[in-house]
Amino acid sequence: MIWFIAALALTGLAAMPLAHRWPARAMVIVALSAAAALGCVQWGPAADVPVRQVSWSAAGLALFWSVGSRFTQPPLASFMSMAALLFGVIAAVIEAVILVMRAAFALVDVLHGYPSTAGSAYGFSAHGLLTIGLLLVASIVSLGATGPRRRLTAASLVLTLMGAAWASLMTPSFSANATGGYERAGGTVPLMLSWSILLLVTSIVTQNVDARRKWRWASSPTLEPPATPSSWPGLRLCFIFAAIVIAWSACLHLVVPVKVWTFGHGASVLATALSTLIAAIACARALTDYWSSVIADCTLGLFSLTCCALTVLVVPDQNRPLVEQYPIVFNAMMIGLALAAALWTWLTDVWQQQLDHGMAWTTTGRLIPFAGRHAFLAAALAWVSGVVMMIWPRLSTVATADESFARVTAGVGGNLLLLLVTLWSSRRLNRPAFRILTTMVVLSTAGFLLVRMLPYRSYVG
Repeated sequence: MIWFIAALALTGLAAMPLAHRWPARAMVIVALSAAAALGCVQWGPAADVPVRQVSWSAAGLALFWSVGSRFTQPPLASFMSMAALLFGVIAAVIEAVILVMRAAFALVDVLHGYPSTAGSAYGFSAHGLLTIGLLLVASIVSLGATGPRRRLTAASLVLTLMGAAWASLMTPSFSANATGGYERAGGTVPLMLSWSILLLVTSIVTQNVDARRKWRWASSPTLEPPATPSSWPGLRLCFIFAAIVIAWSACLHLVVPVKVWTFGHGASVLATALSTLIAAIACARALTDYWSSVIADCTLGLFSLTCCALTVLVVPDQNRPLVEQYPIVFNAMMIGLALAAALWTWLTDVWQQQLDHGMAWTTTGRLIPFAGRHAFLAAALAWVSGVVMMIWPRLSTVATADESFARVTAGVGGNLLLLLVTLWSSRRLNRPAFRILTTMVVLSTAGFLLVRMLPYRSYVG
């Protein structure tokens, strides 16, 4: 095997002086790739599954040809870049499939409420971080080369997001508690924080690059015109996907707060608020570069979740059963969403000054219809939280009456706040949907009081 690897390597090296011809260039790529792959199998670390060997070998070849393309001249450099892209795609696809499978198993564990051992059966281990790291280094090396650098920016962001997700999912989904049961671990908290920070850093870097290029072009008109902000291929899709994942994880953490190491449930809610706020700022910055209706919806939705998380953060972190904690959380979410609805209604009115004879000429002007829709969406979700809080004591699986004076006062206060917001929004926006929602809020408020009064019906006759 050693002699065969050496023969392949020598064949590839011998063909390099003839690289001006197409067959010689193909021979260089094929021979050296085969020698490097066999060398990885022969002397590389043992893999837990066969597909892992293929993955990190392809990642190593991608890095090898990325470095090689930096120190060679065309046309051989273009062939090396193509080989690096081919092997990088092979390794990235394998790692993406394994990561999606791990995320699916983690979601099933969360839905079932207990951990499973199926996650280690398909190759999810720390070896994947090595493969993703090699691919990221190869992408960064290619970024420094001449050519279409902007096309690799999205690839570098995707690989960084994959690495952060892989590291976060390495922690178990559940941990054993003192009673012998299981409670959900906080592994997704660093996932939300890392992804939101990565989005913010990416938006800052791309905006600075565009600003510096515009400045150089303005100071030297002989240069080519600067690229438009939309010339960052793939970044828009990356922002949309990451924002959706962050929003979904935030909803999960708001409904079922988890303990973050020794900091308690409050740290999880605080991290959720920070993650949604940072991600919303990153998406808002991206909107100033390239407009996208989906990113606009993600931006306003993440800001609404931030308002919701800040109100849930006020809920005292007490050691009470979840069946008693849930109505308090729903009450806090109802207040937060009502405040978010009021915010979007107010901004819909304020942003009218960004219109020029009814036409939007700024990003905030284009956000006016989105703000109106999100005002209704936040109010409708607040009403849903109020309905859940209303029927909670009547559920067959709930034994608590939730009729204490503090709970009734807080529940009525949240419903009255939502009622005021819907009345104000219906007057400001003049939309029939808010009038219908106002009627539904009145009915849910009456239902909340009626359900809490049922235990005392014998005293009032």
